[in-house]
Amino acid sequence: MTSPALELSGFGVTGPGPSDVIDSVTATVNAWTSDLGTGPLAYELHDGRTGALIGTQQAGQASGNSFHYDTVTFQAPAPAWAQLYWLQLWIYADQGTAPSGTVVSVDYASLSVAYEPSGQPFAAPVAGRRRGNRRGHQGWPGRHRRRHHRPGRGPGHADPRQLPGVDPHRHGQ
Repeated sequence: MTSPALELSGFGVTGPGPSDVIDSVTATVNAWTSDLGTGPLAYELHDGRTGALIGTQQAGQASGNSFHYDTVTFQAPAPAWAQLYWLQLWIYADQGTAPSGTVVSVDYASLSVAYEPSGQPFAAPVAGRRRGNRRGHQGWPGRHRRRHHRPGRGPGHADPRQLPGVDPHRHGQ
């Protein structure tokens, strides 16, 4: 009997640029079992956005040693550059001949990418980043007006003259 998939995500693989050639993705997993009758763990690499399987399922080795690391490589086809950030590693355990109640532990997982750089540098744009303008004020480029808070101006600010029982000359009541 095979377990449901343990779906690991959040690796956020970065490094290669869109014009680099991705050769493979290697998963390194610290995993062990309480009974060697279990089959080896099975590993799948998936696109986290679509759930599509990338490449083929790879097998690790069953081990009762808590210091054991499985290393499996996914290649041909390797993921596309646009899939790297969203990669998921799905892990399956098979009961094999182990008795009911056998525990398989996965304590650590990482992904690394082997690629050939194209020689073209790539810098991802930083969305929403502010920078100083020529007057030294912080703000969007080309904006040089300073904003001052005025009661009753802008969303969420009521004009105190319109509130019953509030003296318009005394703020903070």
